[in-house]
Order: sequence, then structure tokens, then C-alpha cells
Amino acid sequence: MDQEKDESLDNGANWAKGNAKWLVIIGILLAVIAVGLGYIMDASRQGIPVMVESFTPGGEVTRTTNFTMEFSQDIVKESDVGVQQDSAPVVFTPPIPGKYRWIARNKLRFFPEVILPPSTEYAVEILPEICTDENSYLKGDRKYTFYTQRFRVDNAYFAFNLAGQAEGRQVTISATIEFNYPVEPGEMQKHVAVTYEDGRRIPYRVITQQSGLIMELETDPIARGEADKDMRLWINPKLVPVDGSLGLYQ
Repeated sequence: MDQEKDESLDNGANWAKGNAKWLVIIGILLAVIAVGLGYIMDASRQGIPVMVESFTPGGEVTRTTNFTMEFSQDIVKESDVGVQQDSAPVVFTPPIPGKYRWIARNKLRFFPEVILPPSTEYAVEILPEICTDENSYLKGDRKYTFYTQRFRVDNAYFAFNLAGQAEGRQVTISATIEFNYPVEPGEMQKHVAVTYEDGRRIPYRVITQQSGLIMELETDPIARGEADKDMRLWINPKLVPVDGSLGLYQ
């Protein structure tokens, strides 16, 4: 019985070897047919491809800008041009309230109704439903990003205060930090440190009571000898401005 099984396996192997060329040809033909059917089904189902040619502006944007989406084909009827719409198949994350208007048959403009928050990154996705004609479909890249100007420190400096300290043996040090966006005093206290060069921290209090572009702080009294040492002002990159979401620009 084992001999019969071996002979059967040998016969099968010999058949496959002898017909290998035809098997390869049949496999290629089946693949070509499958791909061809896929193209036919897609063409029948989808129709004319429409691509997003541009989403502008991108990258860093001003806080009062409008956004324009341009497509490779006309999408709406001439009667739709210039008509204001409350919504469109476009998703902004985080959301931005605003209105839409087709300024040409292939150009959609979005008008935000609010000033964009500072130092915030956005993602936008144009949905396939933008193509209302059943004979067209959206193809290619349709996701974009942009951000408002990043949060940064414009200036910072120290000042020595001798007044009020006993016989001049102690001093306090004031620090002034200027930002491009307002900052909350409580956030300053959490994310700013005054240190000696060796890393030792110097206790301080925030003098500025309200959020603002310029924040002032003052250290506890320290000995004059200590005040002569190099000091550093350290600001945690996680510090964010009022209403912002991105920390300090590196």
C-alpha cells in the first residue's frame, strides 16, 4: 500500500511539473481578468474622479483668515455659486463655527465666525459627500492641517531690588517675561522656575495678578553673595497661553 501511495504522489508531482507552464498562464489570465473587472466595476460605480487641488492657507495661518478649497472639476451648479450655506461636507478638528460659500463651481470658501484661538493646531477633512453628482467621486488626498502662530517668549530679563532689605545684606530679584500671547498667572507659577546654575531653585511669587502679555515675578530675599551667582529662568515648554493648546515653540 505504501508503494501505491508513493507512486500516486510521484504521478501528481510529474503532472504538475509537466503542466507548470499552463498553470502559470492560467494564473496570469485569472489575475488580469480580476483586475479588469475591478476597473470596470469602479468606473461604472464611481464615474469621473474629482481631486482636491488645494486647501489654502496651510501651515501657519492668521487668526482671522478664511479658507478656500479648490477642486479639479466643477462640483456644483452655477445657481449654487454665491449662496451662503450653514454647513458643508467638511470637518474641522477642533470644530470652528462658520459659514460656507461656493465662490466658483469648483471653489468652496469657509468663513469662520470666530477669531481662531492662539497656538492651536487644526486638522481638516473634506468628505466624499462633497461630490453631489452621482457620476463623480472624490479621489486622492483630502486631509490637511494648519495652525495659528505658535506661543513664544519675546523677551525676558532680571533686575535686582535692594530697597527694604536689612542693611543691604539681602536682595530680591525680579524677572519680567514678555510673551506674544496672554498667560494666566496660575500657569506661570506651575511652569516657570528661577534657579542657580547648579539647579537649585529659588522660591518666588508671581506679582502680576491678571493674565497678560507681560508677566512679572519676584524671588524671596536671598543673601547678596548668592545673588552674585549665575541664575537661570526656566520655562516649561508645556506652558500654554490663554485659550491655546500648543506649548512654547522650540
